[in-house]
Amino acid sequence: MHSRDNYSKTKLTMLVLTFGAGYIPAFRGDVTINYALYGMQKLAQNVTGIKVPLSGHWIPEERSDFVVDQLFKFFRNSTTK
Repeated sequence: MHSRDNYSKTKLTMLVLTFGAGYIPAFRGDVTINYALYGMQKLAQNVTGIKVPLSGHWIPEERSDFVVDQLFKFFRNSTTK
């Protein structure tokens, strides 16, 4: 049996897409760092990070049009890699 620590030493190898907020009022507006990307790069080898303009914490609800478009692009491109 593997412990949780053994898994944390190996990064994910599959393609990963992460969305980060482009606007968070608690940060006084525009976000300059994609925190979702930064955090996911610690866990996976091949991460694509997208900062979603005019979005906050609830990205799929706030920018569903943008998210759907980016998902189509990501999965279309991932099948050719």
